[in-house]
Amino acid sequence: MRSPPRKLTAQDQLDWKIPPCISNWKNAKGYTIPLHMRLQADGRTLQDTSINERFATFADSMYAAEKQARKEVEERNKVQETIKVALAAKREREIREAATLARAEKAGLMASSISKFNSELRKDEGSVRREEKELEEAKKERDALRYQRKREIERDRRMEVAGKKNSKSMRDEERDISEKIALG
Repeated sequence: MRSPPRKLTAQDQLDWKIPPCISNWKNAKGYTIPLHMRLQADGRTLQDTSINERFATFADSMYAAEKQARKEVEERNKVQETIKVALAAKREREIREAATLARAEKAGLMASSISKFNSELRKDEGSVRREEKELEEAKKERDALRYQRKREIERDRRMEVAGKKNSKSMRDEERDISEKIALG
């Protein structure tokens, strides 16, 4: 699975040599010095820290700029909201006007169609009455057929529940093989 080991040449050893880390945190022998020991030896804790006076003015100016930016963003949002509300109100007003126009046109058409219908009615009053009577009679016949069919279905259901009339499945079960073959 592996190739046989080869002997390292001097060039290979130089290629693979990793130089030691150059850092302030190591001593000459290469031992790592802990951070807290290094800080103690450094003497930074003995120094007095001072903040530049300009830093306070810089922080104040940054705070004022942030406050101003927030105020501008709020105002911009308010303006956009009022524009949206105005557009919605305008759109609603336009829709309302279109609806009233449509109602007016419909009412005008209805009035004209009613007047036309009345004039035609006067002309063909006799033929219209005959047609209405025929329609009513046809409707009564359809209703009577529906009622009769409904009663038949209800009667069949009741008889099946009472056991007096065999259902289709019972009838098919009672047939013998020759009848079933003959009936397909």
